[in-house]
Amino acid sequence: FASIYGMVEIIMGEANLTDDQKKSLGLILNSIEFTLDYFNKLLSWTKLGHQEILLEKKNTSMAHLFNVVIKVMAKKAEQKNITIINSIDENLALNVDTTFFRQVVANIIGNALKFTPKNGSVKCFSEYEKDKVLLIISDTGVGMPAELTIDKLLETSIFRSTRGTNGEKGTGLGLGICKKILDAHQFEFNFKNNPDIGTSFIIAVSQTS
Repeated sequence: FASIYGMVEIIMGEANLTDDQKKSLGLILNSIEFTLDYFNKLLSWTKLGHQEILLEKKNTSMAHLFNVVIKVMAKKAEQKNITIINSIDENLALNVDTTFFRQVVANIIGNALKFTPKNGSVKCFSEYEKDKVLLIISDTGVGMPAELTIDKLLETSIFRSTRGTNGEKGTGLGLGICKKILDAHQFEFNFKNNPDIGTSFIIAVSQTS
C-alpha cells in the first residue's frame, strides 16, 4: 500500500494531468489511507483474540460518510449502469468510529451492487422511528429466500461467497464483519425483502447511542 501510495503521489505531480484525472487520483489516495487504517484496526482486533473491537468514536455526518463511499463505488456501479441515490438526512450525525462504520456501509452497498442486475438502483436513506434512527440501503436486486433470517444469512456468508449477477466474486466475510462492528457500536442489523423487488438492509440506532 505504501508503494502504491507513493506512485500515485508521483503521478499527481505531473503537470499535464486534467482536473478529472487529479480528482480520480485523489480518490485513490483517500481509499489507500482508509484501507490502511481499517486493516491496522483489524490487526489490532486480531491481536486481542477477537475479544473486543476498540472504537474511536466521533460525531460523524452520515450524508457525508455515505457520499464518500458512493464516490469510491461509482465505477463499479457504472459498469452495471446502476444508479446510487443518497437521500440520507443532511442533518443526521451519529457517534461512530468513522473507519469501521464506513467499512460497514461500503460492504453493504458493495453487496447491493453485486446482487443487483444491470440498469437497477440502490437507494440509501434514513428514517426516524420513535426512539430509533434507521439507516436503510435498499436495492432492486435478486432478493432473499423468504425463510432466510439475518442469523442464517450471516452463518452462510462466513463460509461461502455467492457470485453476483455479473459473475462478481466476493470473500464471503463482508456481512459477518459488518455484524461484529455494528454489535460493538450497539447498533442493530437486519434486512427485509422489499414489497416489489430487491432487499433492504437496515441499521437501527437508538437515539441514546
